[in-house]
Amino acid sequence: MKINLLECNLFKGLDEKDYDLIAKSSIITHYKQGDIIHFEEDVCEAIELIISGNVKAEQVDLDGNVLVVREFKPGSYIGTNAIYSTINQYMLHIVASEDSSLYRIPKYTVETLLKNERFRLRFLTLISDNTMHFGKHIKLSYRQTLRQKIINFLKEQQLIQKSNIIRLNTSKTNLAMIFGVERTSLSRELQKMKKDGFIVFNRSTITIMKIS
Repeated sequence: MKINLLECNLFKGLDEKDYDLIAKSSIITHYKQGDIIHFEEDVCEAIELIISGNVKAEQVDLDGNVLVVREFKPGSYIGTNAIYSTINQYMLHIVASEDSSLYRIPKYTVETLLKNERFRLRFLTLISDNTMHFGKHIKLSYRQTLRQKIINFLKEQQLIQKSNIIRLNTSKTNLAMIFGVERTSLSRELQKMKKDGFIVFNRSTITIMKIS
């Protein structure tokens, strides 16, 4: 598999020696569905461009329950926000949700590329966009009602699982913690949504009946 860096906005306009450096120092890594690419708290030593497949960031609680926090599709980068952090570790498990290929560019190569003004500005823009994305997500989550948070979660999982029957890969206690409410508050809202005809649920699944 060959990579055309000229098609990647981050790498456009580099010098020929920069492209040579990337080609000589970088590798393509392949993962099967379910493979763990990075464990939580692994040191981030490279940025990785997703070439094909799909990768997800997962939160795992002490009981082993799993919640998908974010998905990364081809063209997305992993590690840009962590690689130069004072705590340069992955905050979540990074897992291949299907067979995937990543282009791994080591930290020392990134450091050399940062001497190029075009690359430096695009890299900073990428970090800023990621920060704004998460900031907006957090801001919106504070403004939302619990029902809105539940609906957004169900819509996201509907896309990921490609089904109206949402399998809960985490406990309702952990879900309540993520939503920022007590377990009893989540249970009451789920009962209200069931009564209103939006969902039906049991211990392990929530079935979407009518959510626009």
